Amino acid sequence: MFSSRPAGKLTVPGGWKLVVALAFVSALGIVPLCLLSQAIKAVPESAFWPEFFEDVIPAGVSLLVVITAPLWVQLAANCPWRTWGENLIRQRVWLIVAAFIGYACIMKWATHGIVYTPDEYCAVLQARTLASFHLTPQVDPQLMKWVTPGWLQGEFILTSQATGRYSPTYWPGYALLMAPFAAIGAQWLCNAALSVLTFCLMWALGKRLTNSKEGGMWALILTIGAAQIALQAATYFSMPAHLAFNLLFCWFITNNTKRSTFIAGLVGSYALILHNPAPHFSFAFPWIVWMALRRRHQLLPLLGGYVLIFLPVGIGWSAHLGGFDADPYIRAAAAQNADAGNFAAVVSRILYVVRPPDTLLLLARIAGLIKWIVWAVPGTGGLAVLGYLQLRKDKKQAQLSSAPIETAQLQPGELSQSESNQFLWLFFVSALFSFTLYAFVRFDQGHGLGYRYIHQNWMTIPLLASAFLVRQNGQWKRLAAILCLGGVFIILPMRAWMLRTYFDEISAMGPPLPPSSPSITFIKERPRATTAIINDPYLRQSDWKLRSFTPQENAKLAQHYLRNARKVQSSKWSEIWVGDSFAHSGSPVTQPSAP
Repeated sequence: MFSSRPAGKLTVPGGWKLVVALAFVSALGIVPLCLLSQAIKAVPESAFWPEFFEDVIPAGVSLLVVITAPLWVQLAANCPWRTWGENLIRQRVWLIVAAFIGYACIMKWATHGIVYTPDEYCAVLQARTLASFHLTPQVDPQLMKWVTPGWLQGEFILTSQATGRYSPTYWPGYALLMAPFAAIGAQWLCNAALSVLTFCLMWALGKRLTNSKEGGMWALILTIGAAQIALQAATYFSMPAHLAFNLLFCWFITNNTKRSTFIAGLVGSYALILHNPAPHFSFAFPWIVWMALRRRHQLLPLLGGYVLIFLPVGIGWSAHLGGFDADPYIRAAAAQNADAGNFAAVVSRILYVVRPPDTLLLLARIAGLIKWIVWAVPGTGGLAVLGYLQLRKDKKQAQLSSAPIETAQLQPGELSQSESNQFLWLFFVSALFSFTLYAFVRFDQGHGLGYRYIHQNWMTIPLLASAFLVRQNGQWKRLAAILCLGGVFIILPMRAWMLRTYFDEISAMGPPLPPSSPSITFIKERPRATTAIINDPYLRQSDWKLRSFTPQENAKLAQHYLRNARKVQSSKWSEIWVGDSFAHSGSPVTQPSAP
């Protein structure tokens, strides 16, 4: 994997300046972008820009790792690089196992397993519901306005005031993956487990696209060492699922058979229902167009696979949501054109989400690209650019050459150089298409580690970098090894510590721990604590967390549901009531209706 020849005097290969320049621009571009966003009048409140500004220190340290990498190579001139590389390849299974354990530990240590954002809240709620073998949560209708955060109701959560049923609006695919973990109270392990699938596929695709185990190893370690991947696995966001399923989709596409193409369609069909269709569509559309142009005989099996899951689930889920009170967009559409019905509602919602980008949104998208770079292993963005330039060079040479492509020496499952380049080019085009598509989405992503709007395309960076590295000399590989070590042992721990500090603050702002006796905690809503109102889908636990209204309303509800109810604690943001037991009469713990 590496050359064992000593590095000699301090030198850098051609192209290294590009890696340093990109790291430099990324690190130093954060502050000006944040200042520009503040200079624009009427900037809406968003978590995106404050969190982006916090990337300054890790990005600066990442730049320092890149700048000093040649020096570290020089100091480690006598290290047995080749032996270490070969050992990594042989022990890759243990490396993946260690990464899984490490990611799971980060989840518990850094984020404390806290459900924080609305997206995460919906995913966990859906998973717990599906783990109970039902489709919707249900409580006493009197508790409908109390049991979920108020500002989520009508947008993220649809409710039925008449029946006490409620449901997240997100599609259920990701929650279905999390449900087995939720059934044993370990939903926090779901994304770490999905990351294992990502690791295996990155190894397999890197190996296939470079026709070498070395390429697979570079793809694997550049993925494991990326803070973007590790810390996304420490959340309940669906992004790790989108990345894993898109990789699986590509694995079957590159098998180049009708059967595998049909399976790719099934995988893509499920990816469309993970939480909404946009992430997979933005990734897969260029692949489908390429299939229609270059592999027309395989297009029908691909589309057949897509139809089998997405069509019935799409129709069923739309019908399911239609059974709840309409969300604000549907009500607005109905008010404007009562005769247009559901079609107007769909158009209204799309037009609300999609709009031409204004200056602030364009700044957010540029900031997203920077996040894409600074949340990767240091220098990986520059290596990926060099991989792209290499692809362009190969493409020009292929156009000038009329020599036939040599395929006789290929083993079963291997790809020719032109086929590998074609697939790598598709990864790049897919990332470009996703970035362009999301430029017209009105939201700046809000909370999120790294640039989660195109996380489904993240594999583009390590795969392009791997394709570049396998064709370079030992000096390049030693530099890349230093960058990986810096990512794993410097940047990743720093990011994890910053995340822990942030969630320690969130924990301190949350409600106090409930007493051991049956209790109701009334939580006053505020921006950074709204999702603290988290309950079992059927309120089967002995400690309820409900929205707080007036003290009189809180007391009335507590006395209705708790025997011998008494208030034991009151603060600015919460009240705790305890009782001897939950009352049997009027109990909200109803048998959920059949799905």
